[in-house]
Amino acid sequence: MQPAFNYEALTPTAFLARAAVVFPDRVGVVDGERRFTYAEFHDRCLRMAGALRELGVAPGERIAVLAPNTHLLLAAHYAVPFAGAVLVALNTRITATDIAYILRHAGAKLLIHDASFAQTAHEACAQARSGVRALCAGGADDELEAMIAAASPFRHPIGDERSLLAINYTSGTTGRPKGVMYHHRGAYLQALAMALHTGITSDSVYLWTLPMFHCNGWCFPWAVTAMGGMHLCLRKVDAPAIWRHLRESERMALLGLDVMHLYGLTETYGPAGICEWRSEWSGLRIEQQARLKARQGVANAIGETIRVVDADGRDVPADAETMGEIAIRGNNVMLGYYQDEAATRKACPDGWFRTGDLGVLHPDGYVELRDRAKDIIISGGENISSVEVEQALTQHPAVLEVAVVAAPDEKWGEVPVAFVALKEGTAASGDELIGHARTRLARFKVPKRVVFGALPKTSTGKVQKNALRERLRAGHETTGGALPD
Repeated sequence: MQPAFNYEALTPTAFLARAAVVFPDRVGVVDGERRFTYAEFHDRCLRMAGALRELGVAPGERIAVLAPNTHLLLAAHYAVPFAGAVLVALNTRITATDIAYILRHAGAKLLIHDASFAQTAHEACAQARSGVRALCAGGADDELEAMIAAASPFRHPIGDERSLLAINYTSGTTGRPKGVMYHHRGAYLQALAMALHTGITSDSVYLWTLPMFHCNGWCFPWAVTAMGGMHLCLRKVDAPAIWRHLRESERMALLGLDVMHLYGLTETYGPAGICEWRSEWSGLRIEQQARLKARQGVANAIGETIRVVDADGRDVPADAETMGEIAIRGNNVMLGYYQDEAATRKACPDGWFRTGDLGVLHPDGYVELRDRAKDIIISGGENISSVEVEQALTQHPAVLEVAVVAAPDEKWGEVPVAFVALKEGTAASGDELIGHARTRLARFKVPKRVVFGALPKTSTGKVQKNALRERLRAGHETTGGALPD
């Protein structure tokens, strides 16, 4: 049969091959003192793939990587699929026990780890008891570098663009993490969408503050390369270093800063929605602009229209008031949950992925989130959006962050309670914050109690509202102010 001349399987790794041809001598990766041109980085990734193959890695096998935002993790986004394997980028903030669970669940054959995570990596491999091998990169015990130098370049051909590229484990606030499966086609298209919406060019410098392990860095490991921009790696979030890089590499004083509101989930390769700004809105009052920009927006350039649906899967009216669940479908939606068909069917009951987020649809087609389905508060038969209450409280000048959850109540069934962290050097009482909320909310939405203190969070910074609800159910919290029933 004659080879097809009008089809090539899409894969985001193709962007590096192009960059090596178009921008061979341009510095594409900077990691501390190390610099790689795109030609050098391309060769390095091919040789790393060759080293994986010589270690016995077969197509389809899962390779886990535990590393900060360095050239190691960036290279793994190319080298692992070059070897025909599946990348499992691990959250650097979770425990060895959590990593061990992921290694077992994914069936990982190899754990490549940065030298700084050697202890965690070896503990995880021992707990996994699955025969996974730990391979050190960097430091005095570096094993990978010599393997890369001695290996021959290798690239496994991609036959099916919907084959498995990566598995990203969620950091949900309840239960075990689920393995979200990404395919080559989705990552390729999502990378293009991110490059388009953020305006990346060959002169761009992308500072890696977003964790690469989170949704594969929203596909920016491939998006930046697609346009020939520079990856500026950042081992840890260091505020002085970030500001220095902004001044030196991105000419912040000349460019200014522009806030872009994005919306997405691990299941959608990161941002599936974008608050697309229309130039005519720039002439509105600042308050109006803020309200428009606060919306989650519309589907990104490669996505299908985002819907808001009722319990029966029917579209709710576009009246900015009727709440429903946000539903998404298209090339930027996961293949499913790894080894969990039941969870996949539950999340996608009718060809549309249910996000678990509740929102409204504005007449202009823009979506606005109101709450997570599990966080809605039903008090005396009335639905209360915890997000709406949180937004009201954060308008108080002393409030740093706030989480509102339901507390059991004999009279109303549930009532809202606010957990509040104050800004350093400020003070506010519970009664003061409740009074503040009463000027902005209907009385039944106002928190009945305020509890002060740091908010418990997951490894990716999500507030653990389930932990707060449990504290209330256990009766461990005292009031910092209360309203009469």
